[in-house]
Amino acid sequence: LARSTKHEVEQIRQVIDRWALDVPLKLQASWLGRFCGESEGAHVGAFFELLLFEWLQAQGLAAEFIDPDESAGSSADLSVSLLDGQRLTIEAHTKLGDPSERRSEKLFEEVIDELRKLTSNWLLLEVEVDSPLTFQPSAKRAAKDVAAWVSSLRPADIREFLGRSLHEQEFLLQEHASHLRLNLDVGGGRLVVKPCHILESDREHELVLLWDGGGGAVDTEGPIKASLKRKRASRYRLDSDRFLPATNDLSQFTNERHALDALYGSERIRIDGSHSAPAFRGLDGAFGSRRRPRMENCSGFLFFPGCTAWNFWLKRPSYFAHPWSLCPIGEPFPLCRTWVLQDSRLIPRDGPNLGEVLG
Repeated sequence: LARSTKHEVEQIRQVIDRWALDVPLKLQASWLGRFCGESEGAHVGAFFELLLFEWLQAQGLAAEFIDPDESAGSSADLSVSLLDGQRLTIEAHTKLGDPSERRSEKLFEEVIDELRKLTSNWLLLEVEVDSPLTFQPSAKRAAKDVAAWVSSLRPADIREFLGRSLHEQEFLLQEHASHLRLNLDVGGGRLVVKPCHILESDREHELVLLWDGGGGAVDTEGPIKASLKRKRASRYRLDSDRFLPATNDLSQFTNERHALDALYGSERIRIDGSHSAPAFRGLDGAFGSRRRPRMENCSGFLFFPGCTAWNFWLKRPSYFAHPWSLCPIGEPFPLCRTWVLQDSRLIPRDGPNLGEVLG
């Protein structure tokens, strides 16, 4: 970033130079040392703190950098005055990870996002990774292949297959009923698509119900839970009792859906009397449940999906409200995608990407 002569890089440098003027003079030397140093973690972390500050200011929220010498030993980064007058303390954290794993997971999610556009009134599918994706997939072509395969299936065959034990199902797939499983070669890898439930419904549902990034190699929830556990609101007794962790995640965990699972619990289905499959949250995530809440001193969680100086304007942050927090702040960010839990179902309010907010 400092040495490139490309025009677009010069534009990024100008933006960062302009933002850096907002860092208090007393803190500038320390901030520049981190930003210009050799450590990738320190560099990306310093950039994220500045990005977060500018994003808050652009929404009309008065944000201030916290001087470490005056923070009573905490590692909080920003103090914010919300629009309703409440004060909020934020700690910014950047999580790095293996670039190859991160890319494979991102490519898989692109395919899943396209497959989730497919619907059916009689069948639900599960998708898992047999071998990781290595290059840009043709997600729309993959969706067409899945749709064509589903149209070739007979409900009677699927009903008989799903009525057998898992051991018998696997034997049948290997020996006699390979047509009931689709090996989808896409993006240099392979996905395995299988039926998992039959519906008898008058309306269309998302065809793909379950998906697995592959064999536990990608821990989609761990980074968020670790980020929450390392932050204790009892450490932040400045001028605010309201505490919010903000994570910029560049590890394998780069997807909003992973945050929903990690915080509110994995999505499940409850087959009702009409054989439909309404989804609900298991409430076994980092926030816990109404009866057994966790992280109550945390107001929520603010997630930025893999922001760097090279791509931040394309990214869309998300705020996840803690339903059982002892210090709730409602929906504090007017220009941010926001999730709230109502009756075990998550309700989203959409928001713009960073480029639209920062101009």
